[in-house]
Amino acid sequence: MTIMQTDTKQEALKEPTSTEGDSSSIVESASEISTVIHEHESFETFQHKVYALGTELGLHFKDVTRIDGGYNNRIIAVTIQDFPSKAGIQDTQAILRIPRGDRELDADGDIVPVVITSDPRILDDAAVLHLLAGRVPKVAEVLGFDSTLDNAIGFPYTLYTRISGVNLASVLDEIPMEDMAVIASELAEFYTRLQDIKFPVSGRLLHDDDKEPLLTKLPPGPSERVEATMEVAVRGFLQNSGWDDERDGPTIPVTSSLYKQFEVGIKHALRPHEGYKPGEYDFHAEFRDKLNSMLQEMKSMGWFDADETTTTDSVLHHWGCMPRNITVEQREDSSWHLTGIVDWDEIDCLPPVLTRRPPFWLWDRLDDDLLPEEMQRYKDDDFDFFPSEVNSKQLTAAGANIKEVFEKAIIMKCS
Repeated sequence: MTIMQTDTKQEALKEPTSTEGDSSSIVESASEISTVIHEHESFETFQHKVYALGTELGLHFKDVTRIDGGYNNRIIAVTIQDFPSKAGIQDTQAILRIPRGDRELDADGDIVPVVITSDPRILDDAAVLHLLAGRVPKVAEVLGFDSTLDNAIGFPYTLYTRISGVNLASVLDEIPMEDMAVIASELAEFYTRLQDIKFPVSGRLLHDDDKEPLLTKLPPGPSERVEATMEVAVRGFLQNSGWDDERDGPTIPVTSSLYKQFEVGIKHALRPHEGYKPGEYDFHAEFRDKLNSMLQEMKSMGWFDADETTTTDSVLHHWGCMPRNITVEQREDSSWHLTGIVDWDEIDCLPPVLTRRPPFWLWDRLDDDLLPEEMQRYKDDDFDFFPSEVNSKQLTAAGANIKEVFEKAIIMKCS
């Protein structure tokens, strides 16, 4: 079946990011994107399987409700009555997160799902959240998971506690600047907690399959069960970039310094092309040699300080810490506060200098139209990309204050 014209099929593979923390995004009807493009069963019938999953797990699910999902996951809200690890609490608000699975274009250009029998990313996510438990605030707790299709819904899933509040992206323009300053300080606290989680090398943070290769599911129950089973390991970065890389594809070796990251990255990004024969001209090698020469020249000129060229600990990095992955709530006094950070897929540990991109959206509230036309295509929603003389003209006084609050909080917490 042809879903749409060929020139728009790539757009069909895209979908808005998850709003799993946003209670205002709950909808009751089936999504055409989910049912057609992802070939998902409609929510009207699928919800009965969710209730059956609760019975299968020995839990009482009620108030099963669909929430707008994202590119990677289908999201369903459930209320668990008398959850065993939450003694004394009658109802536990939870999220059922179901990976959508990969999609690809067939020979005719039609979108087709990639058939899977299990999803190891379920284990990666659970292991990372276990690592964060008790160390980083405002992170959901894993209640249980199944990385196989052998369950009542027929899909891999993770069951999390649901973080209170709404998706920040949905209310960003409504929050007063003085409250954004409070959120800036709270976000600085979150960043510094991540900086405290250190690793001897950089790479992708995954579930340690070497220690627990047979672990496929964790029934909901006391949190100690997660603590007894989940461990993480640092694996090399995948050689190829993009969303289609496999979890266990060819990797670049892990490193322990910023300088080494560049050196290894250049080598693997510009390795000889497929079919290369010794003695043939290889433009990859020419580029590689030129970039290596530039890297050595930068080093000799002092572009890398001692911490960036010698062994240094890497730190945990949430690369998607943007409004779409942040939840906030308005308290009784009308003030807004940060309540959680979601979407812990594909987490890295990196040299600290590579994790310091500022959350520019905290203070950047101006439209592209206010910039000179020749600069609009470079803006990318980030005034920090511009020279100081341009930045100072575009940033409002309120925005500058929020930026100062965040910078001072980071300096104070990291000192």
